[in-house]
Amino acid sequence: MSQPFEDTETGICEKCIGNPRFADWIFQNGNKGECEFDSTHGNSHRIVTVEGFAEEVDRYFRKTYQPGEEFAYATEHSDNPSYDTYGEPYEEILANDLECDGNVLSAIVESLPDVSNHDIAQGANPFYVDANYEPIDKAEARFRAEEEERWYERRFSYQWDDFCHTVQYERRFFKIKELLDDLFGEPKEYDQGAIKPVYVLKSGQKIYRERLLDETLTYERLRVCPGSCSFLTELSQHEAD
Repeated sequence: MSQPFEDTETGICEKCIGNPRFADWIFQNGNKGECEFDSTHGNSHRIVTVEGFAEEVDRYFRKTYQPGEEFAYATEHSDNPSYDTYGEPYEEILANDLECDGNVLSAIVESLPDVSNHDIAQGANPFYVDANYEPIDKAEARFRAEEEERWYERRFSYQWDDFCHTVQYERRFFKIKELLDDLFGEPKEYDQGAIKPVYVLKSGQKIYRERLLDETLTYERLRVCPGSCSFLTELSQHEAD
């Protein structure tokens, strides 16, 4: 739908903007008129008000970009991390995205809709500030990559926790080998590494199952009912003596 255009308003024509996406928006929403920014563009192109075009640019920018997230980085001369934010100032982003001259860009930037001074005094935060902005999809992709990396780094801990929960609360003797294979690899790989998950015991070697004593599991209780309770190796040795 074409926008009404007043003689007192500054007109920007489709030829002022190099990006086809925005130039087409001016063509679809403007009326034929004289460009106020470049006289060589003549009066045969479609024009819209700077304010009207700035509203469209604002809708695009808020949908596409967000304030850059902070990140830490190391410096050569300090043990403390330094901080910066991803992205670029919004003026530089719009200059690249719109592909327009500096005077056109300045007019658009000055007309971008934002909170008023009154709103700021009431506690509102302006959207366009002296800070960096980054593409929303790029920030979301970075977040997903970081989450995947954190999961990858902790995957063995997660698997081990699942294994412990299974053998403690669900089943102890059935389909446990499959869980160990998923966690440690093929059985032939079990003897690799500094900490081995599987040990080969000699024939006749005794093993003990241990449990720490506490308020509910006392030495007296073990003496009364040793067969139904797990007990410490140290206590079993005392019993043998």
